[in-house]
Amino acid sequence: GRPGEEEDEEDASGRLYVTNLAYGTTEEELRAHFETVGEVGSLQICKDEDSLKSRGFGYVTYVFPECAVRAQAELHLASFQGRMLRVAAAKPKPAPVDPEVLGARLKGKSSYKKALEAKKKRVDAHLTHTWNLLYVSANAAADVAAAQLGVEKGALFGKDAENMALTAALTETSVIQQTKKWLQKEGIRVEAFE
Repeated sequence: GRPGEEEDEEDASGRLYVTNLAYGTTEEELRAHFETVGEVGSLQICKDEDSLKSRGFGYVTYVFPECAVRAQAELHLASFQGRMLRVAAAKPKPAPVDPEVLGARLKGKSSYKKALEAKKKRVDAHLTHTWNLLYVSANAAADVAAAQLGVEKGALFGKDAENMALTAALTETSVIQQTKKWLQKEGIRVEAFE
């Protein structure tokens, strides 16, 4: 490609990288300063993840890329809140990358396997979580069935120990079926939980 091709691509995005910001600068103040050149579409002052304090730089994206070119010419090294701003064309925002795939690319084959294992663990954890959604304990199922029939829980099972396990299984099944019907009525795909 041509030597200036990358710069043309950056200028076409309308996105600027602004450094040497005062740590107390707000997004509203920065927006007001940059809107003297044209309409700002988005703006971000980068902050420290832990303290949430400004890191002294940010990004300004203009609605019209030609405004970014003008802002770079007019506002680079201009005084703002007692500091000389540095304004440069920013590289376009990178597309989001799956951290597992990125880790696999950077660290080789063994990391890829680790990434796959981590992903599998997350999926398995999700499956366990969804399985729990449709799990009903025998005690809870007996409470629900007794309440629906308007009888005491002891009367539901009776004194016949042979049928207790069968009655418990049937009450659990009944409550799970009612739960599935309710989920379907609410527009939730029940098969996703099975």
